[in-house]
Amino acid sequence: MPPAHGAQVLSRMRKWDGTQHWTAELRYLGADAFGHWLGAGPGGRVRRPGFEFETRNFHVRWVPVDAWFVAGFNGKPALRLYLDLTTPAELVETGTGWELRAVDLDLDIVVGRDDPWSAAQLVDEDEFAEHQVLYAYPADVVRAVEQTAQDLLARIRCSEEPYLSVAGTWHARLHELLAADPTPR
Repeated sequence: MPPAHGAQVLSRMRKWDGTQHWTAELRYLGADAFGHWLGAGPGGRVRRPGFEFETRNFHVRWVPVDAWFVAGFNGKPALRLYLDLTTPAELVETGTGWELRAVDLDLDIVVGRDDPWSAAQLVDEDEFAEHQVLYAYPADVVRAVEQTAQDLLARIRCSEEPYLSVAGTWHARLHELLAADPTPR
């Protein structure tokens, strides 16, 4: 059973060796045929070792089931899309709350705020190559990440859903939730 609508979820991304990468405080928005949707508004806490900040805009995170990525759809003025290639993410009930867990696998896909979807770019390929050696990524993980990246680039560049309009619906639901219930539970 997924978290309740509006429940706080701590997003906890790690690196392959288990070290902490990013954590972020999110709220559970719901699920649809594409997967789970979470979000945060301005003032959300985001941390990684040695760095912490509060978000300045609205952000919706799409967590597809059994897929090698999580995607962030940002409100203005940030990038329109920031997609992290990861191990398949899990929503886990910890006994004290909910966590979104995955291992960040370096590659990202970005689309600028004013860019068309066809301008999607794969970034951090140098980091992925370096970490394949440093962390000894298994060959099947490397293949899965590379194939997923190519498939996603094609789908994003063709403006397939949920990139075109579905994410906007979840942004509207995030605004409604935070207007009615600004305090995480």
